Amino acid sequence: MDPLKAALAIGTVLGLSVLPALGGEGTGVYDLDRCVECALEANRSLQVARLEQEKAGHRIREAWAGALPQVGLEGTFRRNFKLPSFYFGGFPEGDSTGSGDGASSEGSADGVRIEIGAKYDYTGTFSLTQPLWLAGKVGAALQAAKIYDRSKKEEVEAWNRDVILTVKSLFYGALLAREEEEVYRAALELAERSLETTRLRRDRGLASEFDLLRAEVAVGEAKPALIEAENRARQAVDELKIAIGVPVEDPIELSGEFDYSPIPKERLDLYRESALENRPDLEVLALQVDLLEQNVRVTKSDLYPNFYLTGSYELSGSSNDLEFDERERTTSSTAGVYVSFPFWTSGATRAKVRQARADLKMAEIQLDLARERTRKDVRSAESDIVAAEEKLDAAVLTMGQAERAYEIAETRYENGLLTQIELLDARLALTRARVTHLRALHDALLAEAGWVRVVGVSRGEE
Repeated sequence: MDPLKAALAIGTVLGLSVLPALGGEGTGVYDLDRCVECALEANRSLQVARLEQEKAGHRIREAWAGALPQVGLEGTFRRNFKLPSFYFGGFPEGDSTGSGDGASSEGSADGVRIEIGAKYDYTGTFSLTQPLWLAGKVGAALQAAKIYDRSKKEEVEAWNRDVILTVKSLFYGALLAREEEEVYRAALELAERSLETTRLRRDRGLASEFDLLRAEVAVGEAKPALIEAENRARQAVDELKIAIGVPVEDPIELSGEFDYSPIPKERLDLYRESALENRPDLEVLALQVDLLEQNVRVTKSDLYPNFYLTGSYELSGSSNDLEFDERERTTSSTAGVYVSFPFWTSGATRAKVRQARADLKMAEIQLDLARERTRKDVRSAESDIVAAEEKLDAAVLTMGQAERAYEIAETRYENGLLTQIELLDARLALTRARVTHLRALHDALLAEAGWVRVVGVSRGEE
C-alpha cells in the first residue's frame, strides 16, 4: 500500500486497534478483563476488606455463643509445707485431742496447737451457666452480627467497583497514549514524505529554497512530538502495571478495542430507576442504620434484669501420703438461678440509650443525604455521557473533513497549486483532528465507566 494512503488510513482504523507489544518473547497479553482480574487480586486495600468480611462471619458464631451454655472446668493441686493451725488451752502436757487424718495437735500445759489440713490437697470444679432471659440482648446481638456480615460483603463489592473504575481509567489511558503515539508517528511519516516531495520539486525548479527549509523544519518539529508521545505511552503502561500488580520492568502487551458504542436511552432509564438499590455504598449505609437499631435494643436491655441457670460439681481431697483413699475424698454439687439487675446506675444506662438513639438518627440523616447525592451523581453521569457522545460525533466529523482536506492539499501541492505553508497547515490540522478524536473517544469511554460505577452496574451486566 502507498505510504501516504496507509498513513491517512490510521484515522479510520482507530475504532478497532490492538496495541503493539512492548517486549519480545514472554510478553504477557492483557485485555481489559484480565487487567481487572489481576487488579482485584493484587489490590491491598481490597485484600484487607476481604479479611474484614471473613472476621464478620466469625462474629455471627460469637453472637450465637451468647445464647448457648458456657461450660468451665477448673482444678488445683497443692503441696502444703506449713499447715494453718489454732490453739486450745487447758490440756495436760503431752495430751492431744482431735488428731486424725485431717488435723494434728501438740499438747502442753499452756494449751494445744491443732493443725488443719494435710500435706497434699486437690480440687476440681465443673461449672455450667445457661442464659435464661437477657431482655432480648442475645437476639439483638445475633441480628447485629448478621447485619455486620452483610455490610462487610457490600463494602467488598464497593471496593471491587472502585478498583474496576480505576483500572478502566488506566487501561483506556494507556490505549489513548499508544494511539496518540501512532498518530504522531504518522504525522512524522507525512512530514518526511512531504520533505521528499519538496526535494524533488526543488530539483526540478518547482519549489524554492524556503519551501525546502520549511519542509525540513516541519520534520524536525514532528520528531519531538513523537518522542513525547512515546514517553507518555510508556508511563501510562507503567501506571497500569502498578495497578494490576505487574513489575514495571516486565513487558506486557495490551489488547482491546478502543471503540465506543452509545448507551441506549432505555438502558439509561432502567438503571436510573434502580440506582438506589444497586449501589453497594448505599446498602452499607442502610445496613449501618439497621445495625444502630440493634444497638439501641442492646443498650435498652441493660435496664432490665438478666436471668441465668447455674450449676457446678466439685471433687476435692486431702492426704499426707498422696494415696487419697475413700475417707480423704469428697464431692459436692449445686444448682440455682442467678439474677443480675442493675437497679440504679445514676442515670448512666438511660444516657447510653439516648446516645444510641442519637447515633441512629444521625445515620438515618446520612443515608438520606447519600441517596440525594446518588440521584445527583446519576444525573451528572448521564449528562457526561451525552456531552461526551456529542463531542465524539463532532470529532469524527472534523477528522473526516481534515483527512479529506489533506488529501486535496497533497494533490494540489504536487501539482504546484498549493504552497508549502498551506500544506503544513493542512497536515497540522489533520494531526490535531486525529488527536482530538482519540481524546473524545477516551472521554466517552471514561464517561461510560463512571456511569457504570454511579448506577451500580455489576460485573457481567456491563
